[in-house]
Amino acid sequence: MSAQDLSMAFESFALEWLATWAIVKLKASGYREYEGIVRRHLIPELGESLLVDISPQQIQSFVARKIAVGLSPRTVGNHIIVLKRVLETAVDYGLLAENPVDKVAMPRIERSEMSFLLPSELSQLIEATSPPWKLLLALPAFIGLRKGEVLALQWSDIDLDAMTISISRSMRGGIVTTPKTRGSIATLPLPELVSSLMADRRRQAGGHKLIFCKSDGSPLSDATPNRILSRSLVRAGLPSIRFHDLRHSFVVAHLSAGTDIKTLASLGRWASTSVLLETYAHVLPTMGGDAVRRLDRLIND
Repeated sequence: MSAQDLSMAFESFALEWLATWAIVKLKASGYREYEGIVRRHLIPELGESLLVDISPQQIQSFVARKIAVGLSPRTVGNHIIVLKRVLETAVDYGLLAENPVDKVAMPRIERSEMSFLLPSELSQLIEATSPPWKLLLALPAFIGLRKGEVLALQWSDIDLDAMTISISRSMRGGIVTTPKTRGSIATLPLPELVSSLMADRRRQAGGHKLIFCKSDGSPLSDATPNRILSRSLVRAGLPSIRFHDLRHSFVVAHLSAGTDIKTLASLGRWASTSVLLETYAHVLPTMGGDAVRRLDRLIND
């Protein structure tokens, strides 16, 4: 290790890391997120420190200060994840012997209560939604699409003859990338209810290739689906939920209908049934009564 390497400040290395490592390894949306954390949080805190002088105690103090000023444990945890990746690269390059982040106590993240709508409430929601936007809410609620996947959908992804929808893109901030994971790329069966809503949307979308777009064909903002959902929930007299909670509602609806876990994992494009079970373990016990009643009906019949 040269004397120049030993004197490298965190700011210099972090900016070089963004320009040479992160730009190559991360998706465009991920890069913007990492760059924001590096420039707004890590450099102001650690920028003048030499790489070799950054200690677990210094990082632990950073964590404590961020929590003290009101940042959530999840947000601070995301900052430390980025810092860890920066310093991991420094270890790989031989600039550090070990990563000091490995010895830092991460903030405890409490699992938040999952919100969802029951199947009957989903029907109320779609009924209360303005016709051109019913499809926007139906896709996550009845097929389990994520918001970025919904925003990136094109009319060429829909095959009404085969009754399928192909998911191969995601969009964030108007930038198209690949979906969350490789397993997220799939062709899914299209429910009759969803296909029947497409005519209204096609009329509003005109001849543009995006299913959901502005009048000039440009992408919707990431906040637009949230506003549409919020207005529809108020009209329907339903409790407030996030857009991603429509995907949770999709899972609960399938579990209520008796869909087996393996099939549901395939429809929802989870990597494995274990991932699905881990995410929704607290919901499954509430479905036990329905399973018992279905068995009762089967035996009695």
